Amino acid sequence: MGIDPNHFGPYFWATIHFICLGVTSNLSNDQKNGYCQFFNNIHYVLPCASCGEHLRDNMRNITQIEEVFADPSYSSDSLFYWSVDLHNIVNDKLGKPRMTHQDAYKFWRNAPYATFNKNTKDTNSDKNDEVIKIVYKENYSQPIQMFLIFIIGLLIGVMLFYCCRH
Repeated sequence: MGIDPNHFGPYFWATIHFICLGVTSNLSNDQKNGYCQFFNNIHYVLPCASCGEHLRDNMRNITQIEEVFADPSYSSDSLFYWSVDLHNIVNDKLGKPRMTHQDAYKFWRNAPYATFNKNTKDTNSDKNDEVIKIVYKENYSQPIQMFLIFIIGLLIGVMLFYCCRH
């Protein structure tokens, strides 16, 4: 199995969602290709082989990443919504609750370690915000250092894989 997914999983999903939140609407074709290669190959570098296989299989069951960028209605939120759909497939299989695109967007944009504009006030706040904060505290209370170590390791793994293929 490799490393227990409970140890790296939350950081993996945080990385995926933050990468997707950082995407802009005006990407060059090279940038779009880079994102496609990253997401199409990320399953190779997960520290749990069966998790990588499951991720690869799950990615086959949602809109292909290339189609997200090719869609005429593509916006900067499109890739983030794709990542939420992928995460929800995993949540379904694990018996965990699904998140709507709107709830996931609120959650990840307001994550305590996010550096997005904290001065923006959400006038549509409701009880879901409380649930989201509780879920966050239960699932993401590990130190930020572990998150950064995972990101660095993941990027090194993807770079090594990509370099070895060419």
